[in-house]
Amino acid sequence: MTALMDKKTFRSWQRQRLADFAKTPAKKRQDQELTSLALQHPLVQEAKKLA
Repeated sequence: MTALMDKKTFRSWQRQRLADFAKTPAKKRQDQELTSLALQHPLVQEAKKLA
């Protein structure tokens, strides 16, 4: 990556970085942590339906 890039190039580069990250164990771990936190929230635990 160069120090300066145009918006189109930056967006393409960033999309690729996100796609690469989505395939990593770190992403899966983060997803599991967020799911766990969400399911522990009192409003979620008291809900009769989740959509």
